[in-house]
Amino acid sequence: MGPAGLNTATITFNETEVPAENLLGEENAGFKLAMMTLDRTRPGVAAMAVGIARAALEFAAEYSRSASSSACRSPCTRRSAS
Repeated sequence: MGPAGLNTATITFNETEVPAENLLGEENAGFKLAMMTLDRTRPGVAAMAVGIARAALEFAAEYSRSASSSACRSPCTRRSAS
């Protein structure tokens, strides 16, 4: 996953003029606006990541309680350390 899972591309507009009434904010302030937007969305993204990690942990814990190998017929959590 990670960045490789995102479909991204670079778009360049050479010698393109945008009429003032079509600007989305102040001229040359786009990067600052983008960074402010990222700052506001980071907590939500972090919360989703924590939720996914918790679900993965719960799944792995349940699997370890129920899984058994051909060498040992008891659940993984009951095996003694050797």
